[in-house]
Amino acid sequence: MKITNFDPVWVETTGGAPADILDIPTAETDTALVLAPDGVGGVEFRAGGALVLLEQHTAANSATLDFTTCISSTYDEYIVELINVIPATDGTALGCRISTNGGSSWETGSNYYNNNLYAATATWVAVSATATYVQIAHNVIDDGILGVHGSVRVYPSGSSQRFFVGQVSYLPNNAGRVVNLINSDYETGAFNAMRFLFSSGNIASGTIRVYGIAKA
Repeated sequence: MKITNFDPVWVETTGGAPADILDIPTAETDTALVLAPDGVGGVEFRAGGALVLLEQHTAANSATLDFTTCISSTYDEYIVELINVIPATDGTALGCRISTNGGSSWETGSNYYNNNLYAATATWVAVSATATYVQIAHNVIDDGILGVHGSVRVYPSGSSQRFFVGQVSYLPNNAGRVVNLINSDYETGAFNAMRFLFSSGNIASGTIRVYGIAKA
């Protein structure tokens, strides 16, 4: 297992290079203890802050990509990675809907608020409005080659903290490549599942991954 992103917790050694490593972490809550050559003291590392892949789906002319198992009390925040997500229909928006019952049903009312800022040229355009989904990308072209790429940080819990914050880029239907900054909110409470879809037509191809951010 590749071990990354550890935070030193304490250091106490009499000098020299570390000789032994005890208790190699196997999960985000584990620690590693590096002992000094004399066996007295050392450095304890924690795996807090590491990204843990929780769920991944790849589209093949799919109506939706549903993530129903990744959100739990283990994590407070998540990162959604979008890799070349291409629509089957030109000029459609990529959105995310949520569920509060693990995907048994999906929220389709106007309970989402989007505050996006995007630029296709030298001019930035701000868009603020309620909608029936979190808007991740708008007016995406189906060129079969370059889809939506980017990252969105998700905060699914808390009475007023259900935010989607991130940045994506893609080819729009009427201009050069777009950069879209996302600052959206599901306005009515915590959720535990996410559905990604285009506003019209299927998801032709592309991969979406959800990572949990390990607590320190």
